[in-house]
Amino acid sequence: MAATAESPLWRRNPEDLALWYETFEKLAATSPTNGKYFHGPHVGSPADLSRVTEGLKWLEEKHADDLTATPLPTVEQMLAAMAGLSEATTTGTRGRGSPCHNLWHWIHGD
Repeated sequence: MAATAESPLWRRNPEDLALWYETFEKLAATSPTNGKYFHGPHVGSPADLSRVTEGLKWLEEKHADDLTATPLPTVEQMLAAMAGLSEATTTGTRGRGSPCHNLWHWIHGD
């Protein structure tokens, strides 16, 4: 479920977005120090999907270059990362400053 120019994640049906966001929050909470998507665990109260949608639109509008270089992970990629099946390195920005990190902080307001 990658966001693309033809079908951005925030335009997906609510069930797909809910599954993606639930997996995203689990990934954030279990992220190792200097992980592929976050620089360490990030835990917060779950947000409603309207906030997630706003955050995805914000990310697309304000950080398009970063998002192009390092797209948000799919549910499958996040599950693999949590299972330790993905590589610890990535091209583009890792951890702090990554699209995942920026989106998480936008959603949680800090």
